[in-house]
Amino acid sequence: MNLAEIRTRIFNQIDWAPTTSTEAVTRTNDFINRAYEQLCLEAPFCFFESEVKLSTEPDIKSNDSCSTDNATDPIPPAHIHFFETSGVGIADRLFFMDEWPEHPSTGAFPTQRYAEEMDWMVANGPIGADTTQDTNESIRNFGPNPWVLMWNFVGGKADWQAFVNAGGIIPAIDGSWDGRKIDLQDPNGEWHTNRVREVWCFSPEKGGEKESAPTPLTYCLALWYPFPAEQFAIINKKTDTYGHAPTYKYRIYTEEYYFPDDMIKAHSIVINDQNRTYPIDVILQEEAEQFSLTDHFEMASGIPSVSYRRSHFQLPAPNTAPAVMQYAYGEEGGDSIMWRGPEPPGTFSYVVTYCIGARDLYNRHPGPAMFDENYTNNFFKNEAIDFSYIPGGPSADLAYNPPGPSQPAANRFREPLWESAPSPISAEITVTIPDESMSPAMYAITIQPPNIAFMLGMLGKGRFAESGGGEKLFLRRFFDHCGIRVRIYRRRHTQDWDNYPKLVSAAPAGAAGAIYESLEAGFGTMNPPPGHIEISDAYYLQAELQLTDKNRGLFIDDGQIHPDYNRRLRDVHGYQSMGLYPVPDKRYKLKVRCLRRPPKLVDDQDAPLIHAEACNALIDLAASYWYEAEGVPEMAVRMRERYDRGIFDLKKRYGNLQSQANPHLKRLSRAKAGFRRTRPLRKWWTLP
Repeated sequence: MNLAEIRTRIFNQIDWAPTTSTEAVTRTNDFINRAYEQLCLEAPFCFFESEVKLSTEPDIKSNDSCSTDNATDPIPPAHIHFFETSGVGIADRLFFMDEWPEHPSTGAFPTQRYAEEMDWMVANGPIGADTTQDTNESIRNFGPNPWVLMWNFVGGKADWQAFVNAGGIIPAIDGSWDGRKIDLQDPNGEWHTNRVREVWCFSPEKGGEKESAPTPLTYCLALWYPFPAEQFAIINKKTDTYGHAPTYKYRIYTEEYYFPDDMIKAHSIVINDQNRTYPIDVILQEEAEQFSLTDHFEMASGIPSVSYRRSHFQLPAPNTAPAVMQYAYGEEGGDSIMWRGPEPPGTFSYVVTYCIGARDLYNRHPGPAMFDENYTNNFFKNEAIDFSYIPGGPSADLAYNPPGPSQPAANRFREPLWESAPSPISAEITVTIPDESMSPAMYAITIQPPNIAFMLGMLGKGRFAESGGGEKLFLRRFFDHCGIRVRIYRRRHTQDWDNYPKLVSAAPAGAAGAIYESLEAGFGTMNPPPGHIEISDAYYLQAELQLTDKNRGLFIDDGQIHPDYNRRLRDVHGYQSMGLYPVPDKRYKLKVRCLRRPPKLVDDQDAPLIHAEACNALIDLAASYWYEAEGVPEMAVRMRERYDRGIFDLKKRYGNLQSQANPHLKRLSRAKAGFRRTRPLRKWWTLP
């Protein structure tokens, strides 16, 4: 029974001869979805279980043996940025990058704000020395960006292999480190906790501006919160000035593993090891805290055997609809961006979401994005990549021709670690032939999401006026790396197959158009009719990109990317996490048998994910909501009573998977303490 049939039965229930209007259909659909969600809460046994796959992430710690002093695989000193006071260069450490100029320096060029504050305050003195500010921080002649760290190693791909041979770990630029916790150890030995915003690599020679970065390569990491790096600058007592910051030991780890956003309840968690499969016990969060199982670096490491609930995370949603338009760069003199296909033109609308990080490699969406390209995931490239592409056609004002939408297409394959709720819906826009008297050219659609990089203050490239006149360029180190990407979902309202054969001629010079010949009318001996595809009320995932200086905060929909028919837009309310004990010492695959929140019923043909016999209970509950809205309380109560009786009968059938012929006892029982209390989860040792 689908949405249309359920709605028809409700109309038949409430009226002898219902005359349905658009508003009545919309409101009734809302009542049905409300009842659908309530049924999931009150009668989860009516729904089908799902299986979710997660993977653990072992800790990553800096290795001081990856240095110029390594006995077997020493690092050449030429590849080290900074050396310790002992003269040893430790490659597997981090240091904060200078803001200006673009190369690592000794801190002789402070940021503009620090330089101005130095003019009117006591040099290198506490802020409260001659002001009323109450703080013990100091203004120092210190230039690094407190958000951006760089690995203390630079070199080509072969050099980075030597880095690995010496015991280092090449940072992952596939998004899997984004969102994880990171601790930095200051010179006093104290650890400071932060969160990874984004990891990337670039070429210092070119400032990371090229897509294919030549050697040497270096890796960078952006923090979620600024770090008080100026507190640990090295003082030169002879000149009474501060030099560069020290290098920092680091450790990157995962304390909490986040379930999918639509998971309601985990029924069981199982480790699927290569040699055996065994369950993980679930204990209360309070019990885990009583046994001190929440101290990540105080626990044993090994195969997880216990899980417990941890915190919830929600990424704020965009509250402004994306702006859409045709004629991406205007009609006067700009490069035309044509609709290329193979997606047929038509009428569309869009919504966007924000997202962070990437889940395990096996949590990928099934639908291929571009019909004429191999599956290429740019996450695997050890070069300067970004989540963007240059919009527009060949033009003199661009450094090189646009590579096309392959990167936004490839970025969408992996499910993000966190995704926000959707934005408001954009205006509808139609891809049309501008003038029949002209060449049959159909312009593409420009989607302009809210520029999250600008709103976070992390675009980081521009100009400012100097006091003596003239302009000066600046480039913040988090330039193009705010850590938050944009997912674009598209809904098709109409399809236009009449102009489908014109897509080839509509492609601009140097960029081939594309059509499926099997869908082209008149092609082949059978002379088939034009193609036909579904028109759905749902929004489907189309692309994922990061708003950068290159793409100007725009996404161009020119029909080359197929929306993923298997990945609908979801209304995300956040992510529940779990902790594991012991701390995983390697990557383990987890299978979670769970109940997931069913997707909203949108199209008339959408069928609820419940047993067929439970549809009557769904109809009764939706009808009670309808009677409440119409001001008929006695009928609302009667329908609710029918719903309660139906749930009671469903529980007898589906509340237990055993046969009805097999009797089983249902009775009240006293709550008992967890069986884990009978044996200790941790062993306490008496230290001398």
